[in-house]
Amino acid sequence: MNLTRLLLITLFVLSGTAFINAQENKCTLKIEQAPELRGFRLGMTWDQVKAYVPGVEVSFRSEFDFYQETTISNLKLKGIGETVASGVSLINLVFVDNKLIHIRVDYSDPIEWKSADEFSAKVSNALRLPNAWQSGTEGNEQQLECDGFQVKTSPNQIGLSVSGALENMRRRMNQEREKRKEERRKAFKP
Repeated sequence: MNLTRLLLITLFVLSGTAFINAQENKCTLKIEQAPELRGFRLGMTWDQVKAYVPGVEVSFRSEFDFYQETTISNLKLKGIGETVASGVSLINLVFVDNKLIHIRVDYSDPIEWKSADEFSAKVSNALRLPNAWQSGTEGNEQQLECDGFQVKTSPNQIGLSVSGALENMRRRMNQEREKRKEERRKAFKP
């Protein structure tokens, strides 16, 4: 009887410890606490980005008036300073309704990491994020879900997005395409 009781108490304590550890390894940061990537912050406007990287000409590629995407290559990065450009091959920025919803930084000096976990742990440390990464949808991708934003890494690449914003943007684009198709069908005159 005492052995059974001791075993139950031990199991209860161990399960409580696992629950506490799971809670500690969860990202509870709010979107306002999302880290900067090379000085870019989620929610910045296009004008704020231009003020941050003056003199850099970027071209938007978009068929939709609510969506803009730009890629700043390493050649364009050379003139804007070490804080932004050091070790970076490109920065990709996605705006919806003039708000920055996605930042991706690719690094030009690839380091051979022992694993995706090692790279993600380094990112956590540098950006002050909890080390609560989960395997992503791609092979060596790691993902960290926070309250209002997510971070995705694969060795030598970091992406930071407003939660659900890319999916909402794609859905909005598909709706707009369907609307345009319907308008063309209605306007058709044989």
